[in-house]
Formats: sequence, C-alpha cells, structure tokens
Amino acid sequence: MSARLLVRMPDPRMLVPIRGREPRIEASRCGGGTHTMISGIHTAALVAGLVMIPGGIVLGVSGVFAAVRSRRRWATKALTAEAVCLETYVHQSSDGPSSRQAIVEFQTADGVMHRAHVRAGDLVTGDRLTIRHLPDRPDRARREGDSDGAACLTFLAVLFAAALIAGGTIFLLISQQLEPRQDPGPVITNMGWPPPSG
Repeated sequence: MSARLLVRMPDPRMLVPIRGREPRIEASRCGGGTHTMISGIHTAALVAGLVMIPGGIVLGVSGVFAAVRSRRRWATKALTAEAVCLETYVHQSSDGPSSRQAIVEFQTADGVMHRAHVRAGDLVTGDRLTIRHLPDRPDRARREGDSDGAACLTFLAVLFAAALIAGGTIFLLISQQLEPRQDPGPVITNMGWPPPSG
C-alpha cells in the first residue's frame, strides 16, 4: 500500500518538486457548506442578542417612567365628582375571570353630564358614590380609592424587559459557542512520494 505525505505550508511557491513531479494543492475538505451555515447562525444569534438586550433595557425604563408619569398625573390633576350608579353588569373577559362593573353618571365642573364604567364592588342601582377623573378624559373615571394601574404597568414593563434581556443574553452565549474558527488553509498533497518506480 502506497503512503501519502500531507504537508501544510503557508506558501506553495516555497515547495521544491520531488523527482520532477509538481506538488498539487487540494482544498481542505472540512465541510464548506456546514461552515457557512454555522457562520450564518452565529451572525443571526449575535444580532438578535445585540438587539434584544438594549431593547429590553429601553422597554423597562420607558415602562417605569410611563407608570410614574401616570401616577403623578392622577395625584395632581384628577378631579372628584359625585356620581350615581345607573346599572351594574358582569363583564366576561376572554382570557380571564369575570368582573362586576357599573355604569355611573356624573356632572363635571363645566356642567356637562358624563358616563363611565367603573368597578362595581357592592354597588346597586341608585347608589351614590365619589369618583375621580382626569379633566380631559372623564369617560375613564375611577371610583375613589381604586388603583390607577401604575403598579400593574410597572410590573408588566419590568417582566417583558427581563424576558428580552434574558433572551438576548442566551443568544449572545449561543453566538460565542458558534463563533467560526479560522480556516487552516489548503492541504498540499502528492509531493512526489513515494517516488515513481523505475
């Protein structure tokens, strides 16, 4: 059985032919298609990580600022009014439990009558109650003492931000594991060994 000598050299021009036979350069057959696919996955994971982590940070900060701004607005600009309960009903959410709501009517400072949907609690038709509303959105009135939703908004913003940051970190770790290695270069074969017989 003939032997084959494999030599890796950076510059084929430095090779010296043996017994009149020219060296032949063969490309390294290490799976070029697979290398390209891994390189593509590495790039995609790297881009996803670099987008998701800053996006999560921006989402979290924006959500917290929006919640603080909403709470401050309700604390400083909300007006109170006396309302009367016109009727109550059960609101069935498509993805959650049902809740009892009430339709109330009240008069704002400019003398205009408005109606709003509020949490019913133990209200019955004809009951009077105090509501709070923003000057430009009386239709979104709330019963006095009800939450303004800022805490829920903060929780959701932080939750989604944490999910994005965690996902981005995972993608960055994946991209590091799939970082393409440098191609070792061509393989120089058929160096004239063994020498031709005769």
